[in-house]
Amino acid sequence: MKKSVFLILISLLTFSCTVKEAKVNISKPLVFRDGLYYADSTSKMPYTGRNKSKMLDQTIEFDVVNGIREGDFI
Repeated sequence: MKKSVFLILISLLTFSCTVKEAKVNISKPLVFRDGLYYADSTSKMPYTGRNKSKMLDQTIEFDVVNGIREGDFI
C-alpha cells in the first residue's frame, strides 16, 4: 500500500513539472517606446517573451520581461 501511494505521488510530481516554452517573436521587431518594449505600436501592455530578430544578416535573441530586456544577447 505504501509503495502504491509513493509511486502515485512520484508520478504526479513527475508529470506535473513541465517546462513552459518561451514565446518567440520572429515576424515583427519589437517597438521601443517610453523606455519599454512593446509587441507593436498600438500595444498598451509591455511585451514579455523571447525576441528573435535579424540584423545585418545575423540572428539576435534576447528575453524581455514586462518590457525590459533580461539576460544576455545571443
